[in-house]
Amino acid sequence: MTRKLLFVLLGIVLAIISAVVVIVVAPNFDPERSFRDDTDRVRQQTTPSGSTMIGEAAIKRSESSAECSWSFHMDGTWQDYKTWTKVQLLPEFKLTVDDDRQMIFLKQTAGDAFSVQIEHDPSDQPLRIHVHFVGMPD
Repeated sequence: MTRKLLFVLLGIVLAIISAVVVIVVAPNFDPERSFRDDTDRVRQQTTPSGSTMIGEAAIKRSESSAECSWSFHMDGTWQDYKTWTKVQLLPEFKLTVDDDRQMIFLKQTAGDAFSVQIEHDPSDQPLRIHVHFVGMPD
């Protein structure tokens, strides 16, 4: 009986601590800034140094998602880029599509899902990469 009571009390204490954390952290959470920070990080992870940016769209928001895209030229081959990008994104993201024209990475977190779709046209010279990053609440 004492052991059960101890577990019940421990559960209550953990619930109170969780509630306090939510109350303290939640008012400071800014979803706009959070997605912007995620976008900046993914841009760094998918754009090798020495690349030339050729296009970037502002973050677009809807009720169900936020998204951003960018394109760049780079020296090297698609295979070189794929190898480099996998080192940058794995294991944080899961690689779900990997072929001659695109790679798609997915990530699930508590409360959110993210996708990074990376494409190229094999006829483009120099290599032109287009990245589309989407965040969706779970």
